[in-house]
Amino acid sequence: MALTPITTSLWGMEYSVHACPPAMTREIQSVFPDVDLSGMLVVPTCQQADYDLVRTGEKVELEKDRLLERFMVWAKCVCGKLQDRGYWCDYIDPCSGLPMIQQGTNNVYPEVEGLSILLGFKTQNAGCCKVRAVVSWSRSYLIHTYYI
Repeated sequence: MALTPITTSLWGMEYSVHACPPAMTREIQSVFPDVDLSGMLVVPTCQQADYDLVRTGEKVELEKDRLLERFMVWAKCVCGKLQDRGYWCDYIDPCSGLPMIQQGTNNVYPEVEGLSILLGFKTQNAGCCKVRAVVSWSRSYLIHTYYI
């Protein structure tokens, strides 16, 4: 259940805040086995890219790196502020699908599937990966997930 509409931050991150839906509870619990999910919030984020990220090439790889770096800086900043206020939080490494703060599990969070459940977006297969299908953005976006 969305608690906020989709919003774009000053960092260029498109995000929304959701109560952890029952359809995702088992998956999230496997990623965070020692965390009480009652009251957990899930914050999926997307960033628009300058290139179609399904393609290959040096420009595409540099764009992926730029977006990844922007997400990591943003996630560390937000997480630090929440932790300073006494909240538990974590975020998923987009490269591995593993939590960045709470380590000790090898269970991967399927970000595209999560985005589909939370926001109802359609997905497409791109080789061995699933990608979000957004007509207005083509395939020029990167998805990341944050938990509070």
